[in-house]
Amino acid sequence: MEINYDSINDNFCDDIIDIVNKKKEINKWIQKEYKQKPLLIYGNSGVCKTTLENYILKNYTKIYVDLSFCKENKDFNEYIQMSLYKKDVQMMFKKNNYKSLIIDDFDYITENEKKINKSIIHFIKNLTIMNNHPIIIIGTFKSEIIKKHTIYNYCKVFHINISCNDFINLTNKYFYNNN
Repeated sequence: MEINYDSINDNFCDDIIDIVNKKKEINKWIQKEYKQKPLLIYGNSGVCKTTLENYILKNYTKIYVDLSFCKENKDFNEYIQMSLYKKDVQMMFKKNNYKSLIIDDFDYITENEKKINKSIIHFIKNLTIMNNHPIIIIGTFKSEIIKKHTIYNYCKVFHINISCNDFINLTNKYFYNNN
């Protein structure tokens, strides 16, 4: 029997979104609000923030700014111009191939990469209403810290807070019952 992992992953993400009671908000954001505000996903390590980002943006080509980006010492503004705003060959051959921007490990960037952090905040503050590229920012901020951060005011905020019992139920459902 062949297992459809994409379907399992979609169901898993749907269950997480249901647990945190954000289904309507996520659907509303991906349908139209992404043009107005980036989505900020934050929560403890290991609560599937990146998995959810992949699920939410499954129909988009993803451009990443993360730890690897920081290690390569790239210029954020140049990178955005060259990767997010330029058309590429894939766009000619794939139907509905749109780009999105994922800024992962944002708390690391905030603490350790001041120049990149400043560029990201400037970029987010100056987004136009007609932004056609969904942007998701991911971090492990504590609630009291993220609410004081500049970026908080410019984003739709999605806090993932999953209980231990919810994790046990998800583990039983998706890992034990599906071999």
